[in-house]
Amino acid sequence: MTRLSLTAIVLAISAVTLAQAQGPECSGSIKPISQGDLEAIKNCKVFTGSILIDATQEAFLTLNGVEEITGDLIVQSSVDLKSFSAPQLKVVRGELKLQNHTILERADLPALVEAKGLTLAILPGLQIIQFPSGLNKVESVRIEDTRAPAVTGLGPETMDTFILTNNNYMRQFDLSTVKQMTGTLFITSNGQGLDFGATNLATLRSATFRNLAQLNLPVLTTVAADISFHQNEFTKLSLDGLEMIGGTMTLANNDRLTETSFKSLFKIGGALSIGNNTQLKAIDGFSKLSEVDGTIDLAGAFDLYAMPAIQDIRGGMRLQTSSSVFPC
Repeated sequence: MTRLSLTAIVLAISAVTLAQAQGPECSGSIKPISQGDLEAIKNCKVFTGSILIDATQEAFLTLNGVEEITGDLIVQSSVDLKSFSAPQLKVVRGELKLQNHTILERADLPALVEAKGLTLAILPGLQIIQFPSGLNKVESVRIEDTRAPAVTGLGPETMDTFILTNNNYMRQFDLSTVKQMTGTLFITSNGQGLDFGATNLATLRSATFRNLAQLNLPVLTTVAADISFHQNEFTKLSLDGLEMIGGTMTLANNDRLTETSFKSLFKIGGALSIGNNTQLKAIDGFSKLSEVDGTIDLAGAFDLYAMPAIQDIRGGMRLQTSSSVFPC
């Protein structure tokens, strides 16, 4: 006969007691549309199921009492909602989404520490995004079309996907806690002059960077798939710790770029494409690059090309420059 420890028995009894105490209103998939509907679950510390608030006509909503949701929390598509808060909410086991609210000014989640996914999208009035308790466990984050100049309190060490796009007032973003990203890093079309840094990020799957003033990835060593840089404002791109790219690297239409440095890069598993970077006069920052499994396609107005270690270009090479001083 299996013997149960006293601790296991106490935990089992506590779980049963909690389930009995919470009542039937604390489980299922519900669709509240008013503050009164939310008050009906304020005694549910754990809500077992999902909550969908769709097209509410309320201006202010507060989810009181609930500390954990085992499914999703989705608040979406309201032209009236100005403020949403969940003061006790610590954990959302599924997706947490606030999206499509044209006048939402406040989204207060002071206790939140964990969510499977976080989406804050199409919130053109939202000026502050913060997680005072530290959102330290989250697999994917999408922040799109907000008025916020920065995000504070986001602190996971590993993530799958991070998307930051169309935040026109964003000036700085620090993702310094993240060390590994198994999916996509997508930073595009944010405010002019955005300074983006992920100073401890060592590995990621794929990345796209567009419209950045500064990019700081000092310890990045491996990109499993593609990485691209388009229409950025920085003058120097330095990824001296990067050793291998599994897919294609694209560097295009960066009109202020004058210098590149990839001192440790030895292999590109796809293609290398550098084109239309009008101020880039020398392509010489690839001193250790020895293997490119796709094509090398270089185009622009550069005066100098140098890849002294290159030995294997499996897809061929095209070099085109408008420079009158390029040595043939």
